[in-house]
Amino acid sequence: MSFGTLDKIMALLREPNGLEQAQQMLPTLTSAQLDELSFMVRAEHNRSRDKANAVRKKLRPHERGLELGRDDLERLKQVVRWLSLKLYEGFANIYANPQPAAQACWQYEQQHGVAAAAERLRQSPQRFGALRGWGFLGLRSPTRQRALNALRNFDYKGLRDALAHGQKVGQDLQRYVGPRQG
Repeated sequence: MSFGTLDKIMALLREPNGLEQAQQMLPTLTSAQLDELSFMVRAEHNRSRDKANAVRKKLRPHERGLELGRDDLERLKQVVRWLSLKLYEGFANIYANPQPAAQACWQYEQQHGVAAAAERLRQSPQRFGALRGWGFLGLRSPTRQRALNALRNFDYKGLRDALAHGQKVGQDLQRYVGPRQG
């Protein structure tokens, strides 16, 4: 067998399904040809390893950037969770039954927008549910007064806008950096 045969075997070894064909040709090789083939395979292996190392070296700075992006994504997820909690706490400080009130407000928001929901919440909060405490003819329980104070300090629109922005940025960042490996 000639060195052309060795080249053919090497070409088969580079193909995804060529191993079986290359193995069938091995018994026909002489000892010197097997030694030469072994040398060629080792040289090919070394070239492949060197190429892989060069690619890894080029990727290393980008991997660090991806890790930083993933860290940013985790921090952003924490901020989004905190904003969600603050929204719920706001409703809990204002309404006797915060869950249905928040649901009613979010449904109104879906139909009319965040600004309209914030305005309705500020102008007539009872439309979304019963406020905490009691009030009658200008008299208020301390609980009702705390609820009204909480309402005055509740920046619904700001929280909703920040939450929506955080969620959008999080989705974009997730698309670019992907999940954390390992």
